[in-house]
Amino acid sequence: MVSHHALIDRATVRLGSLFVGGNGFFAQSVDAPRVKEMLSSVSVSVPTLNGEELHEISADTPVGTLGVGIKVVQWCGADHPTVVYHHGNDERPFSSSRFSPNTFQDLLVDHTDNLELNVVGLRAPFHDGTTREYARKMGELSNFAAMLATSVATIDGIVDQLEDSGPVAVAGVSLGGWVTNLHRAYEGTADVYVPMLAGADLGKLFTQSAYRRLLGQAGRENPTAVEQTLDFGEDLRENGTGAVYPLLARHDQYIEYELQRLAYDESDLLVVDRGHITATLNSTPLREHLLGVLAGLSSP
Repeated sequence: MVSHHALIDRATVRLGSLFVGGNGFFAQSVDAPRVKEMLSSVSVSVPTLNGEELHEISADTPVGTLGVGIKVVQWCGADHPTVVYHHGNDERPFSSSRFSPNTFQDLLVDHTDNLELNVVGLRAPFHDGTTREYARKMGELSNFAAMLATSVATIDGIVDQLEDSGPVAVAGVSLGGWVTNLHRAYEGTADVYVPMLAGADLGKLFTQSAYRRLLGQAGRENPTAVEQTLDFGEDLRENGTGAVYPLLARHDQYIEYELQRLAYDESDLLVVDRGHITATLNSTPLREHLLGVLAGLSSP
């Protein structure tokens, strides 16, 4: 019997496919380098982080200049631990609206009073406009890869700046979890990684899971190209460094548990009995997991 968690995931993606219409992911083109290859061509200068402030910066990438946001919502000092958080797909992490999903707000911003650490959020390229604008940009796989590479490079700039400070954790949900794992695979400079609702077979999310309903024409016609560009499981297993505390949802119809768990050592993996949508809408288990890891990070 299919769980109600799975049914909600499937219904949500069906509605999403009606909304995007012909503007599905990679509808126009799948011509793109892998994130690993694109990283060396991304140039981003991270400003000095020493207080609570929103920084709007630009990154030079193979697809042009992309805007990135860095928001320090709590600054306890460079001698304190730091968490760098990356949001989920199509979220607006710095919005004060309660009518759109915002895992940064739900998991961290609303709970800073209980955290003795620096809290830094990152807003990925293409996430400062409307959902329709975002969908159009995602018609090109090269834009999607550049978005990922830019987020990884920006996180790396933040981590490098804090090299002589307290320990640094990189965390994220869904899209943010993929970015967390990409940073661990290709940079590995943070002390702790907390990827939630993400694995390493990112291409197969679009080609094999229920999420394939959101795959556009060029992607549907060239699934192997999508997988070759976006899957990075082998790189993560060979190169991943830093302590990792992953979380997956057993009934997730997008980040499929049996496939994506292969990115992790089973002894490190926390599994919740939710689907993708039910895990993010009722985020208590995710929040407790993240805050639990951060509590250990901040212990003497």
